[in-house]
Amino acid sequence: MEELRFHQMAEGGAFLEHALVFGNHYGTPKEPVMLALAKGRDVLFDIDWQGTQQLRQRAGDDLVSIFVLPPSHDELERRLRARAQDAEDVVQARMAKANNEISHWAEYDYVVINDDLNSTLDKIRTNRLTEYYEVLPEGYRYARALYEKASCLACHASAENAPADVKLRYGTEHGFGFKEGEVAGIISVRLPIRSFWQVAASVVGPVQIALLVAAFVVAVLFIQFAVVRPIRRLTAAAERISVGETADLGAARINRKSRNEVQQLILATERLRASMTLAMQRLAKRKVP
Repeated sequence: MEELRFHQMAEGGAFLEHALVFGNHYGTPKEPVMLALAKGRDVLFDIDWQGTQQLRQRAGDDLVSIFVLPPSHDELERRLRARAQDAEDVVQARMAKANNEISHWAEYDYVVINDDLNSTLDKIRTNRLTEYYEVLPEGYRYARALYEKASCLACHASAENAPADVKLRYGTEHGFGFKEGEVAGIISVRLPIRSFWQVAASVVGPVQIALLVAAFVVAVLFIQFAVVRPIRRLTAAAERISVGETADLGAARINRKSRNEVQQLILATERLRASMTLAMQRLAKRKVP
């Protein structure tokens, strides 16, 4: 499509989303998507963060976004070169802007790491699987096979009969020679397994951790001095009272209307001691002839 025509369609609202990515204009036509949605179908978009932001503004909570990360920068560069779709200057430009592109991962609902595709694809083909999953030390991997359909063969059966734009995109050495029903590729994702401390470190920073530690220390000190120690003193005093010894509960220093449960327990014990002392005095008087 000519650039002028693209801009005319964009200004006319023909795209649900569109963006300039590494010197090329990309857009998603609005009409076929709306027709699919009207039939109750879900639509899968393969777009960058700019298009996702535009769709988010249109669809809101009806959009589920997934950010696919490469395992590393080196692996990203290797994959860009292996697919042989971009010139060297385009590969260098993509790598130069990789950090900026990846920085938008936090805007997405889910983040997955696209790990080793070849090993998963080999297992799917060897065992004739439609789906595949495994639990690895570093995470959980899920993969699903994509099969060639008859409608795809017009472009990918042979390079000689492929349309010019397909040859321009894929070259003539890759993306051809498929037959109907063959495994053309896979969707493979890996969900990393992280420890509790790794998750906690990614959620809270040093300041929040310091505040949590300080709150914990304050809580421990409060329990120790406001609950544990007063109860220990009360228990020791009750033991002395039970054998007829004197004991200072400190009741005189406590406000009778205090709402502190420990202090009210001390006051109750003091009243009990006074009642027992009075009862013992009365019994002693009755025994005198």
